[in-house]
Formats: sequence, C-alpha cells, structure tokens
Amino acid sequence: MVKGKHFPMIWISQTAAVLGNVLMAFSLGIWAYQQTGSITQFGLVVLLGYVPELLVLPVAGVLTDRLPRKWILIACSSLQALMYGLVLVNIETLTISQACIIIAFASVAGGFHRAAYNASLALLSGSPKGYARLNGMFHFSLAASHLVAPILAGVLIQNHGISSVIVVAISVFAIAAAILTFVSFPELSVQKEPRPFLKDLLVGFQYIHQRSELIAFLAVHAFSNFARGSAVVLFTPFILSFSTADVLGVLRSTAGAGMVLGAALISAWGGPENRLRGVFVSLLLTGLLMSILGSSTNVYIIALAVLGLFVLTPVLASLAHSIWQHKIPVELHGRVFSARDTVAGAAFAAAYLITPIATDGLIKPIVADNPASSMYLAMGAVTIIIAAAAPKLRHLQPLKTV
Repeated sequence: MVKGKHFPMIWISQTAAVLGNVLMAFSLGIWAYQQTGSITQFGLVVLLGYVPELLVLPVAGVLTDRLPRKWILIACSSLQALMYGLVLVNIETLTISQACIIIAFASVAGGFHRAAYNASLALLSGSPKGYARLNGMFHFSLAASHLVAPILAGVLIQNHGISSVIVVAISVFAIAAAILTFVSFPELSVQKEPRPFLKDLLVGFQYIHQRSELIAFLAVHAFSNFARGSAVVLFTPFILSFSTADVLGVLRSTAGAGMVLGAALISAWGGPENRLRGVFVSLLLTGLLMSILGSSTNVYIIALAVLGLFVLTPVLASLAHSIWQHKIPVELHGRVFSARDTVAGAAFAAAYLITPIATDGLIKPIVADNPASSMYLAMGAVTIIIAAAAPKLRHLQPLKTV
C-alpha cells in the first residue's frame, strides 16, 4: 500500500501537525469569545483560520511542484510553532487585532501544509491501487484530531488556562518538524526551467478547464462540499430548536466518532474497484441520510443519521481524491489539487454564508416551524437527484475507467 520504511513516521509527524492546527483553531475561538463576549469576534477568528489558507492555495500549489515538499512541511510546522509561540509570550497583553494577524499567518502556513501534503500522498503510495487507502489514513488523522482536540483543549483550558493548550500545540508542531527532518521523503524531480511564476499560478485551473470530465467532476465535488457545509452550519440551530445543548454535544461527538470509523473503514478496505460508482453511491446515501435527518425529531434516529453521514464523509472524500490522483500527472498534483481545493473550499465557505440566509429569508416565511428541517429535506433531495443523474453525464464517462 505504501512505499518506504519511513512512512509510519511521516504519517505520525503529519498527524501531529494536523492535531496542532485543530487544537489552536478550537482554543483561539474560545479565547476570543471569553475576551470579548462577542459572537462577531469569535466568527472573525474562525474566518481568519480558514480564508487565508484558501486564498494562498494557488501560490502554495506552484511552490509545492517546484520545491522539496519535505522542507515545505517542515517550514510550515516551524512557522506555526513560531506564530503560536508569539501568542504564548504575549498572552497577557494580546489584543484581538494582534491575535487575528498571527492567526492569519498561521493559516497561510496551513495552506502550504495542505498543498504539500495532499500532493505528496500519491508519491507515498506503493501503487495507484493504494491511493484510496492512503487518503483514508490522511482523513483518519483529520477525524481523530477533530475528535480528540476539543476534549483535550477543553480540559486544559478549564484546569490550566489557554497557555497550556498553546504549549501542547507548539510541542506537537515541533515534534512534526523534528520527525520529518530525520526521515527520507519521496520527492519529484524539480523542473530545471519552470515557466514564469504568474503563468504557473493558472496552470492548475487551465488543466481542469481543458478537460470536460474534470470540470464536471469538480462541479460534483463543489456541490458535495456545499451540501456538507450546509449540513454543518444548520446542525446547531436545528437540534436546539427541539432539544438541549447536552444532546447537541453528544450528537457532535457521534459525528466525530463517525468520521473516525469512516476513515478507518476506507483505510482498511480501499474502496470499490469502480471509484466513480463508489463516489456516487456515497453521495446518494448522503442525500438519503440528510433527508432522514431533516424528517425526524427523534434523537436516536438523528444520531444514526449523523453517524452514517460522517462515516460517509471520509469515504467519499478518499474515493474522489483517488480519482484525481489517477487522472492528474504527478508533477502537476500541487497546482491542480490546489486549484480544485480553492473552488471546492469556496463552495464550502459559501454554504456558511448562503444557507443561513436562504433558510431565514426563503424557507422560514413558508415553513415557520423549524425551517432548518425543511432545508435539510431540500438539500437531501437535490443531493439524491445529482447522485442519480450525474453518472449518466457524457462528460463523466472517461472517469469510469479509473
């Protein structure tokens, strides 16, 4: 499945880096709210942890295909340790504005880490058949971090304050950088005469634009992200409209457990032979579960639907990424994947903006009683239709052989 005796250490180091990112994103949001009591300030911190990473991806993709990826990953972890070290040293006098600047720089480092690590997965695989499993291992790191980090951060903040979380995060970033320094890492041959940098920024977008099957698949990918973003942003108001905060907490933990289970499943199984069919079956099941989620107020039914949805999330993502890995020449992975992630990430962010507005402005006047439920039903129905119809599209046929 993987090549190189050092892969376990590489995976451990990058799991540590992901854990550090999630720890700080969660903790600084809490810190901002505790300092100001402002939901707007809290939202700004969350936004600055995500948007700079998204904006820098095209640049990160170019450099990922030009420079040694091992040293990009080391530099990212080192820069994040340095940025959060500044937070730690100045935590008593730190203002929200200063924290936002530091968070933005750390988010940029996160974008470079994402581009370099995503583009390296194919090189770490022993063969294309192992792509989905390796992608699953990446998602396992992400899912486990999202499950562990809030619990760890909550305990540390409650008992020792936010400084203790920052110390742990800096430590795991340092561990990630130190491990990579001493292991071998597969690399591309760097281009001897790369094209001008500004032209290279567009290569990933142009490569996708010139291939109708990739445009169609990216459209599906973007919609899937929009649907996922909609489900996430509506979840808290939906549950609290008929239940309590402690039930919400249990359901969120169920979602985290589902992601871990799904990532473990795809890592062990590797997915079906026909990757494209696997993507659309997963998307169809996602639509069905969203519809079930929106049609019930029974907590046990909702818990099962949430578990299923989040089991499917890493399975769908791993299968989709393996198709991209098959179709894109490895020397273009950095630029093409970054272009793809820019579009797909924008769709996820758009869901956070559009879905609440549409729910309040369009659905609520028609269905005053729990409009979030109606939005879940609508999104579920659209997802089912797309999952059923898209495989028949002529443009997607070339991907069936992957």
